[in-house]
Amino acid sequence: FVQRSNQSCFLDSDHLTNLEELFDTVRCRCGRLIVYLTTDTMRRPWCAGEITIAWQVHQRVSTICHPSFVPPTSTELQVANIGKYLATADFKLVEYGIVDELVVDAYKWLLHILNDKHDLNMELVGRRRFEAAVQSVLLTSSSRTVLAAVRRGMSKLDISSKTTSDMTSDQSVKPGALIFSSMPDDDEATAAAGILIGQVQARIVEIVPAGMLVLTDMADPTSSEVIRAVSTAHAVVVILSGGSLESTAQLQIIVTAVTEDITCIPVNTPSFRFP
Repeated sequence: FVQRSNQSCFLDSDHLTNLEELFDTVRCRCGRLIVYLTTDTMRRPWCAGEITIAWQVHQRVSTICHPSFVPPTSTELQVANIGKYLATADFKLVEYGIVDELVVDAYKWLLHILNDKHDLNMELVGRRRFEAAVQSVLLTSSSRTVLAAVRRGMSKLDISSKTTSDMTSDQSVKPGALIFSSMPDDDEATAAAGILIGQVQARIVEIVPAGMLVLTDMADPTSSEVIRAVSTAHAVVVILSGGSLESTAQLQIIVTAVTEDITCIPVNTPSFRFP
């Protein structure tokens, strides 16, 4: 969103130590709240608080829906049951003036507006799934101030056809490239790779002339193409997520890197468990 819209972005998971600030941002400094709906989004108490405040104050909300999302049932959306539906946390929403009745009403409203949700296009590969969702949100919100956060008087949207993956890495196989490997079709790992690239991109451009290659951005690469890319790489960053070491494709990349004496840099995500 930052790269494509020239707007500031406030990511709630970076600010969970100060919920007062988090909820105040949604209440007073939020041009648009973007809710990324995955398996447990609506079970997270801080997400419940953000959605409830947005519903109360401005109702400027867009939703991006992952295939793993399953909405709460009508029984779970009863006031008597919503507390059990939400995951256990070390704080209570009522401490911030958010009672169960408000959460239920806000959730019913959110589910009602899901008719206008933006789905991840599972026919796309790698980071392009996320880029297409961003493009969809920006196009439908271009007449308004967009974002999950934080700034007034923002500049006009710059919605170009060039995607983030186009700008950050050439997907042709070049010797000496820094390769990012994650488990195919694991969107958590793909997102982690994208975030990591955003953090290191400026520095990598200076020290790795061949650039970066994100294997999951390649459409149906052959085994020989992957092996050739890894065996001539500057280094391989391996994003380890749940099931990584059960994935034939991921194991092939790790074994090739070790066999060819290519520097292999493991990056663990929370879902990764070593056997």
